[in-house]
Amino acid sequence: MASCTYTVPDKAASGDNFYGAVICNQVYVDYFWNTYGFSGNKAYWDDGWGWDDCCNTSKPLARAFNGCYALTYSASDYLNDSYSAPILNWGRRYVRENIDDLRCFCGDGTAIARSKSGGLVEVYLGFFYSKDVPGRAETLIHESRHQGGKPHDANFPSGSVFGSGKSGADSS
Repeated sequence: MASCTYTVPDKAASGDNFYGAVICNQVYVDYFWNTYGFSGNKAYWDDGWGWDDCCNTSKPLARAFNGCYALTYSASDYLNDSYSAPILNWGRRYVRENIDDLRCFCGDGTAIARSKSGGLVEVYLGFFYSKDVPGRAETLIHESRHQGGKPHDANFPSGSVFGSGKSGADSS
C-alpha cells in the first residue's frame, strides 16, 4: 500500500460515515470476511489496506465492508435471498456464489475492478475512492456477473458517460 496514493473523498457524501458506524462490530466483520471472498487473503488486505484497522473508513478494507453491508442488508426483508425476489434480496447471494477470492491492488487507474478466472476478482483504488457505498455493492454484483459467465457484450447507449456507442457494456 505504501506505493499507492489516494485522496479520501467526503465520507458523508459517499455513505462511508453512515455505514461505517454500523460495520465496526465483530459479527459483521467476521461475516463479510468469511462470505465475500476476503478469507485466505490477509496478505492482500494487510500493510496499509486495513487488515489491522478494519473500522477505519479512510482505509480500503472498511470501505469494502461498507459495500458488503449495503449489499447484504438493503432489502427490507434481507433474509429472503430467493432469486424470485427483487435484486436487493438476491444480489448478495449472487455475489457470494460467484466471488470466491477478492483481492485489492493499487491498479493503474484504467479499471475499478477486474474478474479473473476461478472466482477471483481484483478491486483497485477506484473501487474504494471513486465509488460511493452503493457503487461498491454494484461493482461486486457486476463482477459476479462476469464470474457467472456474462461478458461485456453490448455498446453503451446514447448519452452514456462511458461514450455513446462504445463497446464494453452489459446487455442485461
